[in-house]
Amino acid sequence: MLNKIVLYPTIIYGCTLEYLGIRKWYTRVDEFCILGALPMKRNYQQIIKAENIKAVLTLNEDHELEYSIPKSE
Repeated sequence: MLNKIVLYPTIIYGCTLEYLGIRKWYTRVDEFCILGALPMKRNYQQIIKAENIKAVLTLNEDHELEYSIPKSE
């Protein structure tokens, strides 16, 4: 339960830092690997197209995926 409560402030914090340009949402490690947070619903298609992403490996809890890529995709 606590992990669900803590999730919302961390999402707001991460979005704020990215908006202010203090932190990037993701970083390209090499030509095959990108590390970072899962894309938000608002921009995941843009990131997939720009970075030519073919697969995503995530280590998230189910409730953490609520704000990322829609489950139907």
